[in-house]
Amino acid sequence: MNNDLSVFNDLIVNNILVQFGMKNGKLFAVLKESGTETKLKKVEISDIPENSVLIKLDGYEEPKTLFKSNKGQLKRCDYVLLTRVGNQGIMLFIEMKSQRFSDKDIEKQFKGALCVMDYCNAVLNRFHNKEDILSLFEKRFIVFYTLPIPKRPTRPAKSVNLPVNPPVRHNKPESPLKIANPYNPFFKSLI
Repeated sequence: MNNDLSVFNDLIVNNILVQFGMKNGKLFAVLKESGTETKLKKVEISDIPENSVLIKLDGYEEPKTLFKSNKGQLKRCDYVLLTRVGNQGIMLFIEMKSQRFSDKDIEKQFKGALCVMDYCNAVLNRFHNKEDILSLFEKRFIVFYTLPIPKRPTRPAKSVNLPVNPPVRHNKPESPLKIANPYNPFFKSLI
């Protein structure tokens, strides 16, 4: 299997490709939101595998002259990270939210992003002679969001036993992994 994702550098315009940084010999990416109402301004993902590609999907205009927006088909999530862990391709869809959000709206954004990546796959196949480069990628869906910091109680609360490692199933747009107030998550914790 071809592990080279650099073909995306030839396919995607530069202004929506996000550059990685290097810290302690490891790649990291800073995901940013810049709206005036934005409370979650950035998330830094650490320890990203080499030869990854990060695309800022909301960095280009919606295709309003092609599709109607009645079903949400113009929506898309903020970022898509393409990478490989060993020989397994991973496509990580990421949405950042600063306020209350609807699960249905998030699902539409992820489905719209899936459509964009399906289109990229078709273009790679037809114009770059790369057959179904993305079809075998495992998909993961992540929502980073802010929660207001609650006031601390004056009395200690009773402890509750939580499962140590609950099974995570976030491989469908309708069931993303939701992470409140993220602080520099490691890539492996997201997959």
